[in-house]
Amino acid sequence: AEIRRRVDGNPTIQRLRGEERHLQGEVAQLERQSEGARQERDRKKAELAQCQATPQADCTAQQGALQNAEGQLNTVVTQLRNSRARLNNVSSDLNRQISSIESDVRSEENRLENRLRQALDREQSTTRDLQNAETSIRDLEFSVIPNLERDLRDLDRDQTIAEGDVASGESAVRASSRDLEAYRTRVGWYAKTESINTAANQLSRSENALSDAVQNKALQERIISNSIVTQRDLESTLLARQNELTQLRTRKTALSGQINQYKQERAPFDAEATRLKGILTGLQNEFKGILA
Repeated sequence: AEIRRRVDGNPTIQRLRGEERHLQGEVAQLERQSEGARQERDRKKAELAQCQATPQADCTAQQGALQNAEGQLNTVVTQLRNSRARLNNVSSDLNRQISSIESDVRSEENRLENRLRQALDREQSTTRDLQNAETSIRDLEFSVIPNLERDLRDLDRDQTIAEGDVASGESAVRASSRDLEAYRTRVGWYAKTESINTAANQLSRSENALSDAVQNKALQERIISNSIVTQRDLESTLLARQNELTQLRTRKTALSGQINQYKQERAPFDAEATRLKGILTGLQNEFKGILA
Protein backbone atom coordinates (compact mmCIF):
# COMPACT_ATOMS: atom_id res chain seq x y z
CA ALA A 1 0.00 0.00 0.00
CA GLU A 2 2.82 2.42 0.84
CA ILE A 3 4.64 1.56 -2.37
CA ARG A 4 1.48 2.07 -4.43
CA ARG A 5 0.82 5.40 -2.67
CA ARG A 6 4.33 6.70 -3.34
CA VAL A 7 4.34 5.41 -6.92
CA ASP A 8 0.98 6.98 -7.65
CA GLY A 9 2.09 10.25 -6.04
CA ASN A 10 5.44 10.47 -7.85
CA PRO A 11 5.23 12.99 -10.75
CA THR A 12 8.20 11.49 -12.60
CA ILE A 13 6.61 8.05 -12.57
CA GLN A 14 3.31 9.47 -13.70
CA ARG A 15 5.06 11.25 -16.56
CA LEU A 16 6.94 8.09 -17.54
CA ARG A 17 3.73 6.08 -17.36
CA GLY A 18 2.07 8.59 -19.69
CA GLU A 19 4.99 8.39 -22.09
CA GLU A 20 4.92 4.60 -21.86
CA ARG A 21 1.21 4.45 -22.69
CA HIS A 22 1.71 6.90 -25.53
CA LEU A 23 4.63 4.93 -26.93
CA GLN A 24 2.77 1.64 -26.49
CA GLY A 25 -0.08 3.10 -28.58
CA GLU A 26 2.39 4.45 -31.07
CA VAL A 27 4.16 1.11 -31.35
CA ALA A 28 0.85 -0.69 -31.78
CA GLN A 29 -0.19 1.75 -34.49
CA LEU A 30 3.18 1.43 -36.24
CA GLU A 31 2.95 -2.35 -36.01
CA ARG A 32 -0.41 -2.17 -37.75
CA GLN A 33 0.99 0.25 -40.31
CA SER A 34 4.00 -2.01 -40.79
CA GLU A 35 1.76 -4.98 -41.35
CA GLY A 36 -0.38 -2.99 -43.82
CA ALA A 37 2.74 -1.71 -45.62
CA ARG A 38 4.11 -5.21 -45.79
CA GLN A 39 0.84 -6.50 -47.24
CA GLU A 40 0.83 -3.57 -49.70
CA ARG A 41 4.37 -4.38 -50.76
CA ASP A 42 3.45 -8.01 -51.19
CA ARG A 43 0.55 -7.03 -53.43
CA LYS A 44 2.73 -4.74 -55.47
CA LYS A 45 5.27 -7.45 -55.71
CA ALA A 46 2.63 -9.92 -56.88
CA GLU A 47 1.36 -7.40 -59.44
CA LEU A 48 4.86 -6.90 -60.76
CA ALA A 49 5.38 -10.63 -61.02
CA GLN A 50 2.08 -11.00 -62.86
CA CYS A 51 3.04 -8.20 -65.20
CA GLN A 52 6.43 -9.63 -65.83
CA ALA A 53 4.80 -12.97 -66.68
CA THR A 54 3.01 -11.32 -69.61
CA PRO A 55 5.26 -11.24 -72.68
CA GLN A 56 6.33 -7.79 -73.84
CA ALA A 57 4.24 -6.12 -71.10
CA ASP A 58 5.29 -2.68 -69.85
CA CYS A 59 5.82 -3.17 -66.07
CA THR A 60 7.29 0.24 -65.32
CA ALA A 61 4.28 1.32 -63.32
CA GLN A 62 4.27 -1.88 -61.31
CA GLN A 63 7.98 -1.52 -60.56
CA GLY A 64 7.46 2.08 -59.42
CA ALA A 65 4.52 1.06 -57.26
CA LEU A 66 6.64 -1.74 -55.66
CA GLN A 67 9.47 0.66 -54.97
CA ASN A 68 7.06 3.10 -53.35
CA ALA A 69 5.53 0.30 -51.26
CA GLU A 70 8.97 -0.89 -50.16
CA GLY A 71 9.95 2.68 -49.28
CA GLN A 72 6.82 3.15 -47.19
CA LEU A 73 7.47 -0.22 -45.50
CA ASN A 74 11.06 0.71 -44.68
CA THR A 75 9.93 4.06 -43.29
CA VAL A 76 7.31 2.44 -41.09
CA VAL A 77 9.76 -0.25 -39.92
CA THR A 78 12.33 2.42 -39.01
CA GLN A 79 9.72 4.41 -37.11
CA LEU A 80 8.59 1.22 -35.34
CA ARG A 81 12.15 0.38 -34.37
CA ASN A 82 12.75 3.87 -33.01
CA SER A 83 9.43 3.88 -31.13
CA ARG A 84 10.23 0.47 -29.58
CA ALA A 85 13.66 1.75 -28.51
CA ARG A 86 12.08 4.83 -26.91
CA LEU A 87 9.48 2.57 -25.27
CA ASN A 88 12.21 0.33 -23.87
CA ASN A 89 14.09 3.35 -22.49
CA VAL A 90 10.97 4.79 -20.89
CA SER A 91 9.99 1.39 -19.46
CA SER A 92 13.50 0.96 -18.05
CA ASP A 93 13.39 4.43 -16.48
CA LEU A 94 9.95 3.68 -15.09
CA ASN A 95 11.10 0.34 -13.62
CA ARG A 96 14.16 2.01 -12.07
CA GLN A 97 11.98 4.68 -10.46
CA ILE A 98 9.56 2.07 -9.10
CA SER A 99 12.45 -0.15 -7.92
CA SER A 100 14.04 2.82 -6.14
CA ILE A 101 10.77 3.57 -4.35
CA GLU A 102 10.33 -0.11 -3.46
CA SER A 103 13.91 -0.21 -2.12
CA ASP A 104 13.36 2.95 -0.07
CA VAL A 105 10.11 1.60 1.35
CA ARG A 106 11.68 -1.76 2.20
CA SER A 107 14.64 0.01 3.87
CA GLU A 108 12.28 2.18 5.88
CA GLU A 109 10.20 -0.87 6.79
CA ASN A 110 13.36 -2.66 7.92
CA ARG A 111 14.41 0.36 9.98
CA LEU A 112 10.96 0.58 11.50
CA GLU A 113 10.97 -3.16 12.24
CA ASN A 114 14.38 -2.82 13.87
CA ARG A 115 13.18 0.14 15.91
CA LEU A 116 10.06 -1.81 16.83
CA ARG A 117 12.13 -4.81 17.93
CA GLN A 118 14.44 -2.51 19.93
CA ALA A 119 11.42 -0.84 21.51
CA LEU A 120 9.94 -4.26 22.35
CA ASP A 121 13.29 -5.35 23.81
CA ARG A 122 13.46 -2.16 25.88
CA GLU A 123 9.88 -2.67 26.98
CA GLN A 124 10.62 -6.24 28.05
CA SER A 125 13.82 -5.14 29.81
CA THR A 126 11.96 -2.31 31.53
CA THR A 127 9.21 -4.73 32.53
CA ARG A 128 11.79 -7.09 34.03
CA ASP A 129 13.45 -4.20 35.86
CA LEU A 130 10.06 -3.07 37.13
CA GLN A 131 9.24 -6.56 38.34
CA ASN A 132 12.62 -6.82 40.04
CA ALA A 133 12.10 -3.40 41.64
CA GLU A 134 8.63 -4.43 42.85
CA THR A 135 10.11 -7.63 44.27
CA SER A 136 12.82 -5.62 46.03
CA ILE A 137 10.21 -3.22 47.39
CA ARG A 138 8.13 -6.11 48.73
CA ASP A 139 11.24 -7.61 50.31
CA LEU A 140 12.06 -4.26 51.91
CA GLU A 141 8.50 -3.65 53.12
CA PHE A 142 7.75 -7.12 54.43
CA SER A 143 11.16 -8.55 55.34
CA VAL A 144 14.19 -6.26 55.42
CA ILE A 145 12.64 -3.20 57.09
CA PRO A 146 10.68 -5.23 59.71
CA ASN A 147 13.85 -7.19 60.54
CA LEU A 148 15.86 -3.98 60.86
CA GLU A 149 13.18 -2.41 63.04
CA ARG A 150 13.16 -5.52 65.24
CA ASP A 151 16.98 -5.40 65.45
CA LEU A 152 16.75 -1.70 66.33
CA ARG A 153 14.29 -2.41 69.13
CA ASP A 154 16.59 -5.17 70.40
CA LEU A 155 19.53 -2.78 70.30
CA ASP A 156 17.54 -0.12 72.17
CA ARG A 157 16.64 -2.67 74.81
CA ASP A 158 20.24 -3.89 75.06
CA GLN A 159 21.45 -0.29 75.23
CA THR A 160 19.05 0.47 78.07
CA ILE A 161 20.23 -2.62 79.94
CA ALA A 162 23.89 -1.76 79.28
CA GLU A 163 23.36 1.82 80.45
CA GLY A 164 21.77 0.48 83.63
CA ASP A 165 24.71 -1.90 84.12
CA VAL A 166 27.19 0.94 83.56
CA ALA A 167 25.37 3.15 86.04
CA SER A 168 25.34 0.31 88.59
CA GLY A 169 29.03 -0.38 87.94
CA GLU A 170 29.91 3.29 88.36
CA SER A 171 28.00 3.38 91.65
CA ALA A 172 29.78 0.22 92.78
CA VAL A 173 33.16 1.70 91.82
CA ARG A 174 32.46 4.91 93.71
CA ALA A 175 31.30 2.92 96.77
CA SER A 176 34.38 0.69 96.56
CA SER A 177 36.62 3.75 96.27
CA ARG A 178 35.01 5.30 99.35
CA ASP A 179 35.38 2.01 101.26
CA LEU A 180 39.04 1.71 100.22
CA GLU A 181 39.78 5.30 101.23
CA ALA A 182 38.07 4.75 104.58
CA TYR A 183 40.02 1.52 105.09
CA ARG A 184 43.30 3.24 104.27
CA THR A 185 42.52 6.01 106.73
CA ARG A 186 41.47 3.53 109.38
CA VAL A 187 44.62 1.36 109.22
CA GLY A 188 47.02 4.26 108.65
CA TRP A 189 48.01 2.98 105.24
CA TYR A 190 49.54 6.27 104.08
CA ALA A 191 51.75 6.59 107.17
CA LYS A 192 52.95 3.00 106.86
CA THR A 193 53.65 3.51 103.20
CA GLU A 194 55.70 6.59 104.07
CA SER A 195 57.63 4.56 106.69
CA ILE A 196 58.32 1.86 104.11
CA ASN A 197 59.55 4.45 101.62
CA THR A 198 61.78 6.07 104.29
CA ALA A 199 63.25 2.71 105.28
CA ALA A 200 63.80 1.84 101.65
CA ASN A 201 65.64 5.13 101.14
CA GLN A 202 67.81 4.50 104.20
CA LEU A 203 68.54 0.99 103.00
CA SER A 204 69.47 2.34 99.59
CA ARG A 205 71.87 4.88 101.16
CA SER A 206 73.39 2.16 103.37
CA GLU A 207 73.78 -0.16 100.41
CA ASN A 208 75.49 2.65 98.50
CA ALA A 209 77.89 3.25 101.39
CA LEU A 210 78.50 -0.51 101.67
CA SER A 211 79.18 -0.63 97.96
CA ASP A 212 81.74 2.18 98.33
CA ALA A 213 83.43 0.32 101.20
CA VAL A 214 83.50 -2.91 99.19
CA GLN A 215 85.02 -1.09 96.24
CA ASN A 216 87.65 0.47 98.55
CA LYS A 217 88.38 -2.94 100.04
CA ALA A 218 88.79 -4.39 96.57
CA LEU A 219 91.24 -1.60 95.79
CA GLN A 220 93.23 -2.32 98.97
CA GLU A 221 93.13 -6.03 98.24
CA ARG A 222 94.52 -5.36 94.76
CA ILE A 223 97.21 -3.23 96.42
CA ILE A 224 97.96 -6.07 98.87
CA SER A 225 98.01 -8.57 96.01
CA ASN A 226 100.43 -6.42 94.14
CA SER A 227 102.50 -6.07 97.30
CA ILE A 228 102.55 -9.82 97.80
CA VAL A 229 103.75 -10.29 94.25
CA THR A 230 106.36 -7.67 94.84
CA GLN A 231 107.29 -9.40 98.12
CA ARG A 232 107.74 -12.73 96.37
CA ASP A 233 109.93 -11.11 93.80
CA LEU A 234 111.98 -9.47 96.49
CA GLU A 235 112.32 -12.71 98.50
CA SER A 236 114.06 -14.30 95.54
CA THR A 237 116.79 -11.70 95.94
CA LEU A 238 116.57 -11.62 99.76
CA LEU A 239 120.28 -12.01 100.36
CA ALA A 240 121.15 -9.18 98.07
CA ARG A 241 118.39 -6.75 99.08
CA GLN A 242 117.94 -7.05 102.87
CA ASN A 243 117.40 -3.34 103.26
CA GLU A 244 114.63 -3.29 100.74
CA LEU A 245 112.99 -6.32 102.45
CA THR A 246 112.87 -4.43 105.75
CA GLN A 247 111.17 -1.50 104.07
CA LEU A 248 108.70 -3.82 102.38
CA ARG A 249 107.81 -5.52 105.65
CA THR A 250 107.25 -2.11 107.24
CA ARG A 251 104.98 -1.20 104.34
CA LYS A 252 103.16 -4.51 104.63
CA THR A 253 102.52 -3.87 108.29
CA ALA A 254 101.14 -0.43 107.51
CA LEU A 255 98.88 -1.82 104.80
CA SER A 256 97.60 -4.54 107.13
CA GLY A 257 96.71 -1.85 109.62
CA GLN A 258 94.80 0.02 106.95
CA ILE A 259 92.88 -3.14 106.06
CA ASN A 260 91.93 -3.71 109.67
CA GLN A 261 90.86 -0.08 109.90
CA TYR A 262 88.65 -0.48 106.85
CA LYS A 263 87.15 -3.63 108.29
CA GLN A 264 86.39 -1.82 111.51
CA GLU A 265 84.84 1.06 109.54
CA ARG A 266 82.70 -1.36 107.54
CA ALA A 267 81.27 -3.17 110.57
CA PRO A 268 78.80 -0.36 111.52
CA PHE A 269 77.60 -0.20 107.98
CA ASP A 270 77.02 -3.97 107.89
CA ALA A 271 75.12 -3.78 111.16
CA GLU A 272 73.00 -0.82 109.98
CA ALA A 273 72.20 -2.58 106.68
CA THR A 274 71.15 -5.71 108.57
CA ARG A 275 68.96 -3.64 110.89
CA LEU A 276 67.28 -1.77 108.04
CA LYS A 277 66.67 -4.96 106.09
CA GLY A 278 64.93 -6.38 109.14
CA ILE A 279 62.79 -3.24 109.44
CA LEU A 280 61.92 -3.36 105.73
CA THR A 281 61.00 -7.04 105.91
CA GLY A 282 58.72 -6.34 108.90
CA LEU A 283 57.03 -3.45 107.15
CA GLN A 284 56.52 -5.52 104.02
CA ASN A 285 54.94 -8.30 106.03
CA GLU A 286 52.72 -5.80 107.79
CA PHE A 287 51.71 -4.24 104.49
CA LYS A 288 50.86 -7.67 103.09
CA GLY A 289 48.71 -8.27 106.19
CA ILE A 290 46.90 -5.00 105.59
CA LEU A 291 46.16 -5.81 101.96
CA ALA A 292 44.99 -9.30 102.89
